[in-house]
Amino acid sequence: MRALRPSRLVRLFVERARFPVVEVTAHDDEQRVRYVDLRATGDGRTRTRWHLVVRLNAAGDVQAIAFLNRVFPPPSPHL
Repeated sequence: MRALRPSRLVRLFVERARFPVVEVTAHDDEQRVRYVDLRATGDGRTRTRWHLVVRLNAAGDVQAIAFLNRVFPPPSPHL
């Protein structure tokens, strides 16, 4: 997760989240890191628009970042 901190979207989300929670799950050859702010979800498990999901491949390289119903690919300048 420390490797994701330089990402602009991750950094902005963590800086603005008052009660950040990070959840890591593995799916076959993919790993997902989900950031949520408990202010938006209450328990951290309820799905909301206000969450950020980073998809990584088996090597740990960022494949995409999804935030506010938009998907940003790795070469995107917004990452």
